[in-house]
Amino acid sequence: MVRRFALRLSVLAICAWPAAAQGPASTGSSFTAADMLEINSWNVADLTRDGAWLAVTNAPRRNQLGGDFHRDTDPTYVRQSTARVWAIETATGRRVAVLPEAQTVRGATWSPDGERLALFLYRGGVFEPIIWDRRTGRSTTVKIPAGRYVAENSELRWTDDGGRLVFSLRSEAWRGEAAAHFGSLVRGPVAVQVSSEPFLSWEALRRRSTLRSVVAWDVRSGRLEDLLPTTPLTSWNLTTDGGTLTWNEDITQKTDYEATFGAETKLMARHGGGESTTVFASLKGLSISWAPDGRHYAWTREGRIYLASVDDTTSRQVAGPTGTDRPAPGDTAAVRSRASERFSVVRFSDDGSELIVSNPEGIWFLNPQSGAKEMFLATDTATTAPRYAVLAWPAKGR
Repeated sequence: MVRRFALRLSVLAICAWPAAAQGPASTGSSFTAADMLEINSWNVADLTRDGAWLAVTNAPRRNQLGGDFHRDTDPTYVRQSTARVWAIETATGRRVAVLPEAQTVRGATWSPDGERLALFLYRGGVFEPIIWDRRTGRSTTVKIPAGRYVAENSELRWTDDGGRLVFSLRSEAWRGEAAAHFGSLVRGPVAVQVSSEPFLSWEALRRRSTLRSVVAWDVRSGRLEDLLPTTPLTSWNLTTDGGTLTWNEDITQKTDYEATFGAETKLMARHGGGESTTVFASLKGLSISWAPDGRHYAWTREGRIYLASVDDTTSRQVAGPTGTDRPAPGDTAAVRSRASERFSVVRFSDDGSELIVSNPEGIWFLNPQSGAKEMFLATDTATTAPRYAVLAWPAKGR
C-alpha cells in the first residue's frame, strides 16, 4: 500500500508539472509539482548525551533547487541547499531557532554537556565554525587564520571535556590548484586519460580531497592549535581525553584498475605533540573497529578478531579460528564448521569492556577478557527470514 501511494503521488506530480509552472502552490484538491516542492523534510543532526535536546534541520524540497550538478566532482564546490536549524527540548517539544533564517549548514554537533551546539555555516564562499549557546541564544564564530579555510569535507568534533573543537583545514593555495585541475578536465577542448601516469586524471582530482590538516580550537582562549599538518587523510579520530590523534593515511601508489576507487591506507598515531608512529603499515585486508574512547580498537582479518590499543599495539586474539589447517576439498561439514568459527566486529559497548560480534550462526556478546561468548540472536537461514542489524547499545549496556 505504501509503495502504491508513493508511486501515485509521483505520477500526479509529473502530470501536474505544466500547471505548476504557471503559478504558486495549488490551493485546490489536486496535488501538483509545486505542492511537492513545499513538502518539508526534517532530519535529526544530533542528540545530547542526556537525551534532553535534539538538534534538527528542516527545509522544503524547493530549497534543493539551483545546485550546479556539473560541478559535483569539483572538490572545491559546495552545493548550497539551505535549511533551518532548531534545538528541540525532547520532554516538551519546545522549539528554539538556532539561526534566524534558512542557511547552508553542516555538521551540527552538541557539546558533551549539551549546552552548546557547534556547526559549520557557509558564507563568503567558505564554511565557518560557529558555536551557539543554548542558554543565552548567542553565537560565536571561530576565527580562521588568513590563507586557510575549513575543508569542504571536514568533520566537526568536541573533545570529551568540551574544552576544544576539532576540525580540518585547507590552504587557499590548495583551493586554487584543485579548481584549476577541475577546469582543465571539463573545459577542454580535449581531455586525455593516460594510463602511463600513476593515476588517471579524474582519480587524481578525487584524491586531492584527502589533503587537509587537523586543528583544535580552544573554547576558553580562542587559540587554534595545529594537531596534524597537511596530510592525505581518508579519516581521523581523537581519543576522548584529546591526547592522541589517529588517522588513516592514503598511501595508494597508482590507479587500481581492478577495484573502483581502490585505495590503500596505513594507520598512524600521534601522542600529544610527539612524533608520528605507524600502527599498521597497510590496512589492506584489515577491518578496524574503534571503541568509543578512541584509544582501544579491534581489528579483523580472515575471520579472526584481535584487540589492541594505541598505547600498546601488541594484539591479542579474542575470537575466530586458532589453527592454520584448512578443510579438505569436498569436506562440506568441515567447511561449514570452519565458517562458523569466523567472526566480524559489530560494535563496542560505550565503556569498551564488551563487544558485539557476528558469525553465520548469529549475533553474540563477547567478553574480551575471558573470550566467553553468548549468542543473543540466532540467524534464520530461510530466504523469507528478516535480516537484523544492531542500531544502538545504551550506555549502561543492559
